[in-house]
Amino acid sequence: MIKNNYNSLIVGLVLFTVAFLISRAQFFACPTVEIQNDSGEYIYWIDAYCLKGQLPPGDYIPLGYPVIIKFLTAIKDSVYTIVFFQFSITFFSFCASILVMWRFYNSFLYYMFLVCLMIYVQIPNNLFYDAYILSESLYNSSLVLLVAAIILFVNLLDKKSSFFLSLTLATPILFRPTGIFTVVLLLLLLGYLIYLQKRELFVVFISPFLFIYICL
Repeated sequence: MIKNNYNSLIVGLVLFTVAFLISRAQFFACPTVEIQNDSGEYIYWIDAYCLKGQLPPGDYIPLGYPVIIKFLTAIKDSVYTIVFFQFSITFFSFCASILVMWRFYNSFLYYMFLVCLMIYVQIPNNLFYDAYILSESLYNSSLVLLVAAIILFVNLLDKKSSFFLSLTLATPILFRPTGIFTVVLLLLLLGYLIYLQKRELFVVFISPFLFIYICL
């Protein structure tokens, strides 16, 4: 059951879009991409993997971010392609969280969340991570999507929400080793399914997560 009307969703998305663009105005006015020491490591490892089949050490650099860099620079060989991609994923993940809050929570909580989100995107670090050639931006976005997926799963408890949650649980480890914490979260959510006697969701919930981890 949807908790709010569609007008509030449109208002929320418009307000957030304005706040997001304002927060990125500094970059648009003076486009500067930050290159850190780790940036070269990502490029080195994806080239080593493509040319030699050499994988990066899993506890240091997961393969997800180097693969994305290789894919994006194959489309257009520019660091700005990576930065604008990171901007887009950040924006999409926040919009997904707004949509979930709008659908399942009352208007007070929805607008409080929206205000907090509009304030959060003004924090300099949020812009800096998006403008760095570092995995922090996509890692943070994957965590935002994970929270949205958990809310969706808890409220719907169907196969689609289970599949989506499984994917978002596996995504953080693709970008940073600290994403391994999602294994614990997976076990807790499995316990939740057992408690609710929703065994028909086990396979669709576990399969995407295991597939991604096996591929790693």
